Amino acid sequence: AQVAEDVCANRLRPLYRSAGYFADLVPVPHIAPVAEKQVFPLSVEATRGCPYSCDFCALTAVGTRHALRPVKTVVRDILAGQAALRDAKVAGWKQRLIVFYDNNLAGNLKWFRELCLAPKPLGVLWGACLTFNVIASRELLKLMYDCGCRAVFVGLETFNPATLADITKPQNNIGKISEAIAQSREEGILVIAGLIVSPVHDDEHYIRSLPDHLEASGLHVPSFVSFET
Repeated sequence: AQVAEDVCANRLRPLYRSAGYFADLVPVPHIAPVAEKQVFPLSVEATRGCPYSCDFCALTAVGTRHALRPVKTVVRDILAGQAALRDAKVAGWKQRLIVFYDNNLAGNLKWFRELCLAPKPLGVLWGACLTFNVIASRELLKLMYDCGCRAVFVGLETFNPATLADITKPQNNIGKISEAIAQSREEGILVIAGLIVSPVHDDEHYIRSLPDHLEASGLHVPSFVSFET
């Protein structure tokens, strides 16, 4: 906010230092100005950071922290966003679709269950980024679908055990990828995924085998393939 104020006053300073992130003090986002510019304008951030320390992740580089907002303030933001979209006469379906832009919405499973249940009375549908251990749990998938979840992004990362061991991602299990994707589909939740190609462990043969791995897993098209640098 201070940066924006200084720009408007033509007094921008060369250096600003953040005072930190205070989950209890996050203000209601101003959704109305972007209501007509975003496909999914009802976008919410309920957490900040991630509890895991995956080797390739920028969050690990800045220090692994996971801050959880009070669930009641997340619901407050959803209701305020819906009101702003109604006032802006945005299409009704956009008032019911929520995208959680968290790095890992389910980093704390007790809190995540509470979050799932809180907006259920609103009749909203939502999607989020979360980790493999969540879609490996049918109990969680059932809860999520019942509470409006219809799509998740998961970092499947690799089908190569050597790469998985190297990137320090113990929450993933290559042997359960097919089962997890299948049960997500059976419970009504679409899995979108990302993959990583390691310059250390993944050779040309592995890269050429990716379409076969994807077909066997039931995930026909990942959202992207990243080369770890």
